[in-house]
Amino acid sequence: MTKLILLITATLFTQSSLYSQSHDHLIDSVFKVQNRAVTPGYSISLIQNNEINAQKHHGYANVKEKVKFDSNTKLAIASCSKQFTAYCILLLEQDGKIKLTDNIKKYIPELPEYSSPIQIKHLLSHTSGIRDHIVMLEWSNNQKEKYYSFEGTLKSLEKYNGLSFEPGERFAYSNTGYVLLALIVEKVFGTSFEEFAKQHIFVPLGMSNTEFSFRRKFEEYGSVNPYAYNTEKKEYKEFKHLEVNALGATGVYTTISDYILWDKHLSSPPKNREDIIKRMFIPDTLNNGKTVNYNFGFKHRIYKGYKIIEHAGGWANYNFQYTRIPEDKTSIIIASNNENHYPIGMANDLLEVITPSPSASIESESAHLPEVFLMSYFCSDFTSARIKQEKNEYFVYGKDLYPSDKYSLIQTKKGTLMDATENGFEINKEDTSFCWYGGSYFHTPRKFIPNLPIEGKKIQNYTGVFYSEELGKLKIKYRRKSGKFKIKTSFGKNPKISSIDNRLIKTNKQYSLFLAKENQVLLGNSRVLVSFNKIR
Repeated sequence: MTKLILLITATLFTQSSLYSQSHDHLIDSVFKVQNRAVTPGYSISLIQNNEINAQKHHGYANVKEKVKFDSNTKLAIASCSKQFTAYCILLLEQDGKIKLTDNIKKYIPELPEYSSPIQIKHLLSHTSGIRDHIVMLEWSNNQKEKYYSFEGTLKSLEKYNGLSFEPGERFAYSNTGYVLLALIVEKVFGTSFEEFAKQHIFVPLGMSNTEFSFRRKFEEYGSVNPYAYNTEKKEYKEFKHLEVNALGATGVYTTISDYILWDKHLSSPPKNREDIIKRMFIPDTLNNGKTVNYNFGFKHRIYKGYKIIEHAGGWANYNFQYTRIPEDKTSIIIASNNENHYPIGMANDLLEVITPSPSASIESESAHLPEVFLMSYFCSDFTSARIKQEKNEYFVYGKDLYPSDKYSLIQTKKGTLMDATENGFEINKEDTSFCWYGGSYFHTPRKFIPNLPIEGKKIQNYTGVFYSEELGKLKIKYRRKSGKFKIKTSFGKNPKISSIDNRLIKTNKQYSLFLAKENQVLLGNSRVLVSFNKIR
């Protein structure tokens, strides 16, 4: 479907400029063909210089009632809500009510005592180390509505009171951090977070169909339903559950028409908001000075020499994507009420069409790596990778890498290592590790350490009971005859092992295990890392 759209739209844009005349009449032929199918809908909008260059809608907001999906269809934008939460925080800072370097316990004293102070700025860039309690609730099979509220979040953090790392040391996406930001707004403002956003963002910008909402019943959807595709019955199934949001991390309901007003504000803010918008487009840095390409609810990357800011959102079968080139005031907005749509890919395909090829590529040659680096690696976001040599080229392989599972390594004339998509790649000859910015949705520095196999009979020593104060017990048993591991947990249902890569054990749950030492097991995923210590 996406390829069909882009085959037509490929004729719409010149390769010399991002700007051109309206192309709606050329896109029409694509959607006339697609409208033969009765499916949930989506909308694609291309904004250039604050004008709608092209906008088309396909499918239905309500399949049963055949209500068409259009620019006034109100739907959840999920994690794209984070940019509005960040904006609220920056408004408070501009008014002198808070500082981004403030300790968050100044405003939320109910929080646990963490090993190090956490500043507001750490929450904004996902560098706080605070556990994503939504993930941990899922592991424990305990995702109840009461734990999504501000009070429930604080209650959860009493139990999940550890840090995945010291603040500012690393990046790990955390919905909980943005829930706490919304709570800070509420504490400082003195009334509800929802009301603050309404008074200071939505009403001034004329976004009359936009709101933050903690919960919404499916009976209140009106003519809009979210859907998922049932592969067995070969039909779309309506999402009919209580829709609960992690307010601040998610929770915005809006329309394409309203969101375009927000895009215009980002593109041409009034003078009293110019500084805020400029700051929203600046990435953060870690304690060691390395850049984290995330801040204020936006992810940053470079594409064909253009700086891109963007964010994706998926929640309760809704999908949303916002991609923007600030220097050219060009934006792509894609919304869908179909869980099976992939707006991220659609936006990337459209970027490929509307951006000209770079005038000059980086002069480079094949990388040169010591042979000792040709091995398997593990990253603390539970990504596994392997460096291989094929003829005179070096590649990084990994099933968990994003968006490709294979990256070639190159070296500039100055000797700088990077992958072929120009993400930094730094090797450490002392411990045979490497730091890499690529291979993940968020381009942040990640350290990969050697994933060495367990030596011979020592594998038996990893049998035992391990304990974490936050999650409880984890029992590992190695069966010598079959050569297989078995895992039991005191939290949630016992996982089944899907694969083993040296010390990395992947399960059918939303977590993996890494056998770090005979007395220590790491459990987690890209968002949360929990250490279990052996007790017997």
